[in-house]
Formats: sequence, structure tokens, C-alpha cells
Amino acid sequence: MDTKSLENTYRRFFPIIAAKCARMLRDPAEAQDLAQETFTRLWAMRGTLRDDDKALGWVYQTATRLAVDRIRHRNVAGAALVFDVEESDNPSERAEARQLLKRLSMDLEARELEALVLSRIDGLTHAQIGTVLGTSDRTVRRLLERADQAAKKALGAP
Repeated sequence: MDTKSLENTYRRFFPIIAAKCARMLRDPAEAQDLAQETFTRLWAMRGTLRDDDKALGWVYQTATRLAVDRIRHRNVAGAALVFDVEESDNPSERAEARQLLKRLSMDLEARELEALVLSRIDGLTHAQIGTVLGTSDRTVRRLLERADQAAKKALGAP
């Protein structure tokens, strides 16, 4: 990628990546830092990325992985992936959902968690997730099935 392509990618997608990180982290300042780190890594990789479309997938995947890593390594009480559980009017439901998501963020394999985040938080289709993760639709379905099974197990369902 040349410098002009990188600048265009940054201008077009930085706000999207920052918003994605903010949804995951629930901390706008940390989200800005993580989005900046993502694009700093893109700059470092500029010589190996030839296609702008692949660069976007790389940016999306890198931001997701960095956010998941931050969530896993937080030592702050209540750190968890938040899948819009704030919409519930019931405080106990919100707390239960947060606990489940915290457990899942620790128990799932990285790719399962990435697929889950891309599906449930970002609302991507299986095909879009496959593009971001560089894998097939079938593999995405398997990753999401395993994540769903882990959620059922965490909830005590058969």
C-alpha cells in the first residue's frame, strides 16, 4: 500500500474502528488509543499489504483482537464484553448477562470470541466475518456454534 492509500484508509475508517472499539470497551478514551494503535500497526505493515480491501479486513480483525486482548487483561471489576445488555430494564438481567459475557471472554478460543464479537456486537454476516477472519462461511458457522455451546454450558442448559 502506498502512503496515499493509507491516508485514505485512515480518514475513512478511523471513526468506524474507534466506534467499534468503544462499543466493545465502553471507554471512549481507551477506544481512541486502541484505534490509533491499530492504524499504527497498519502503517508498520504497509509494505506487505497490496490490496486496499485486504487492508480493511486486516484493520477490522486487528482492532477486534486488540480489544479482546484488552478485555481479557483488564483487572477492573466488571470488565466484560457488553452485547448491548444495557437495553434491558431489569438490573439483575444486565448483571447476569455481563457475568456470562465475562466468562465467555475468558473461556472461548480467540477465533471463537472474535467471531462472536463480529456477529453479536458488530452485526456482521457470516460471509463478512469470513472475510475479516480470512476463513470460510462454514468455519464461521462452526466458530459461532462452539461459542453458542459455551454460552449454553455457562448458563447450565443441556
